Amino acid sequence: MYSGNLGLFYDLENLIKVTKDFIDQPDIVFVFIGEGAMKQKMQDYVTENQISNVLFLPYQPKEFIKYSLNVADLHLVVNQKGIKGVSVPSKIYGVMAAGKPILGVLEQGSEAQRLIDESGCGHVVEPQDYENIVETIKYFYELDREKRKQIGLNGRQYLEKHLRRETSINKYREVLKSL
Repeated sequence: MYSGNLGLFYDLENLIKVTKDFIDQPDIVFVFIGEGAMKQKMQDYVTENQISNVLFLPYQPKEFIKYSLNVADLHLVVNQKGIKGVSVPSKIYGVMAAGKPILGVLEQGSEAQRLIDESGCGHVVEPQDYENIVETIKYFYELDREKRKQIGLNGRQYLEKHLRRETSINKYREVLKSL
């Protein structure tokens, strides 16, 4: 599942093409929630290639986000190549809080890549490495349900240990005291 801006900075116009590798696997469903500049191109690709296991949903009201976070077996967190250090996809925190595994399509050295690797809540693939993206989706699909669940829970546990409000406030307090 990908939820958020279907915009220009996420390589979604090419990422949608990996869905064609799963055209004969109707039990793998790709869900894209949101709106943006690339949505129509993505929909056109799916229609032209008769890919029936891709769904597009509009933005969901904030009170429904918890449902979309919890329904997916795997979440996509992506950034375009060359955007490292400029943007951290905020959706990563919601996915980690929901205890769901992440396929990060992110540059090495990015904050989001570091979070995924340190927490053990998913796998990171370099942007534009479409073959590895396909292989990682297959890996998660074939993974034992309990193991996949544990990978997701790793992210939640990491947030609770390292990024709770109180922990962050104390870290800021210590930095300010040291100045």
